[in-house]
Amino acid sequence: MYIETRYDRGIKDTLAQVKALLSPEVGETVFCKENGRVLTFDGDLWMCDDFIKLTNGSNATQLQGATMVIPQGSVNNVVVPSSNSYDTRVVGVNVYTTLAGAPMAIAYKGIYKVKLVYFSTPSVIGGFIRTTSAGGGGCSEISSFVAAGFFGWTLEVPTAPSPSLVRCLLRGKVEYYF
Repeated sequence: MYIETRYDRGIKDTLAQVKALLSPEVGETVFCKENGRVLTFDGDLWMCDDFIKLTNGSNATQLQGATMVIPQGSVNNVVVPSSNSYDTRVVGVNVYTTLAGAPMAIAYKGIYKVKLVYFSTPSVIGGFIRTTSAGGGGCSEISSFVAAGFFGWTLEVPTAPSPSLVRCLLRGKVEYYF
């Protein structure tokens, strides 16, 4: 049975399915149920208004959910994984697994999967998350609000041993300067 949609590439359940679409053309659209967003192909990546397009400035592949920060003294639009607890330079999380030096979509607001390296036991929905120095590019859930490094809240209880990809609500920031 054919279901007509207003999206060029239809409706997909996950961001991984969106990224796997073959031969997309600039301007094509798809609806992703995982984050409830319409994504548009920009020639490199499937993007939406929750994403900032930057470059993976590390020498390694960055996995989905990695917490990315602006490196000290950066003059190019690059980000690297966080390696510091309470890092105030958080831009957001990596949406798709990205090779070194490649363009990457960084989610800076909305509901996305975050690499949770440490979480409290028992974990609760609404736990504060912040950057952590454990497992570069990760975050940890904390029981009380700490301003430095804070960038969102958990929306589901982790079910796997850490690290784990967990749906989180990212706090949109307005103080980015490039």
